Amino acid sequence: MRRTEKNKENNISYFPSSIKLVLAGALVWALASITASFGWVVTLFAFYLLTRLIWRIVKLIVKLLFSILLLFLLISLIALFIL
Repeated sequence: MRRTEKNKENNISYFPSSIKLVLAGALVWALASITASFGWVVTLFAFYLLTRLIWRIVKLIVKLLFSILLLFLLISLIALFIL
């Protein structure tokens, strides 16, 4: 009984992702049927994904820089109080 409930919970956790994927596919198909070329739709979608990826990388780099600065600040404060 518990395994079945766990499997149901695991399947439900992937449900929103599958809905997003289906909606994105439907949007691409609808845009492709409306516009002149399917290549433009694929290019725009790829550009959107690339922009999101670059934004995530920039956020990660900023977080890493702030973490390093905080580490240097903590080390300097510890050194200040020890010496």
